[in-house]
Amino acid sequence: MNSPHPFFVAAILATAGLAAQTAPETAQAALARGDHAAAIAALDPHLRAQPDDVPALFLRSVAAERAGDLAAAVLFSGRALETQRRLQPDAKPFAPHLARHRDLFDRLVAAHPAPASTPAAPRPTAPAPSSRAPSTGPAASPGAPASGLQWAVAAKASSEYRATNYGANQAVGAPNVRAYGDSGSAWAPKTENAGAEWIELTYAAPVRATGARVIQSFNPGAIVQIDFIDAAGAVAATWHGPDTATYPAGRIGVLEIKLPAPAPAVTKLKVILDTKRVRGWNAIDAVALLGEP
Repeated sequence: MNSPHPFFVAAILATAGLAAQTAPETAQAALARGDHAAAIAALDPHLRAQPDDVPALFLRSVAAERAGDLAAAVLFSGRALETQRRLQPDAKPFAPHLARHRDLFDRLVAAHPAPASTPAAPRPTAPAPSSRAPSTGPAASPGAPASGLQWAVAAKASSEYRATNYGANQAVGAPNVRAYGDSGSAWAPKTENAGAEWIELTYAAPVRATGARVIQSFNPGAIVQIDFIDAAGAVAATWHGPDTATYPAGRIGVLEIKLPAPAPAVTKLKVILDTKRVRGWNAIDAVALLGEP
């Protein structure tokens, strides 16, 4: 298990500002001497009493990472960032905190990869898509089983409205936004109507890609290009848009495209949007890679 980079620990401890708070001060001292168990024992009762103590939440995340509990480290880091956003909506998060949160999440995903032979199971409760998709006829329900379909196991994006909800990681896995609208369970870029944005999805098993299915949960229609990326990181095929489908108002939109010929060894998709095409935040719930072994 990787230990936290000293820069992250130093940044969190330096910005804690908790000299007057006994429990966090005790936790800092415990972390400084390498006793993560004592830090957790000091912080947990404190956070039950003061759940919005942002520096203490960050310290709890560090203690969890030191203890080898990546899931808890991600949880407390995300809670700290979200609480900070809620309490200070006009303040920008401290950049090292954001970078550490993303690093923790990437390590957690890497430590728990999806089985290579079995794509993630789609959720049967996903909403029905729009009735049209470009050049492919009616799109199948995003929750319906499909042969040769994989949902992403990791994601990164040009920007994120938030690092937790609305983050790129919200596009990982099967669709889970149940109704059209603004939902933190989908990825959305940092700014609306700003122009070029992208999200890159990684899949567990390389396939001979035959197409892609993009579940757009809010303001669909801004997609202008999809790159199919092979195991070496090169673009093996590209779908050139823009998306010209007509999406019924108030409905989740599904863009499903098919390649004229399979692209071999595809492991990633890069979905590129022009957010000026469709006003408002353009949100993506999930992206499926379609292909053959």
